[in-house]
Amino acid sequence: MSLLHKAKDTGEDAEVMSVLGPDNGDNINLDDLGLEKNYGSFTTALTTMTCNDLMVEKCDTATFTSANSWHG
Repeated sequence: MSLLHKAKDTGEDAEVMSVLGPDNGDNINLDDLGLEKNYGSFTTALTTMTCNDLMVEKCDTATFTSANSWHG
């Protein structure tokens, strides 16, 4: 993220393309973000997509473009 901040501060475009299943996440266990208690490929995929969605929503440094790569 520091490179995005630097680009924005110097007037350059700060753009990111995300291909990690936008809007395909699910409820996540906030007490187990490291997936130490409930690790599995499907749980990991859903948790990762949800965290990615949250990052895109909360980041005001860059412009995000999303492409759906989820084939589940």
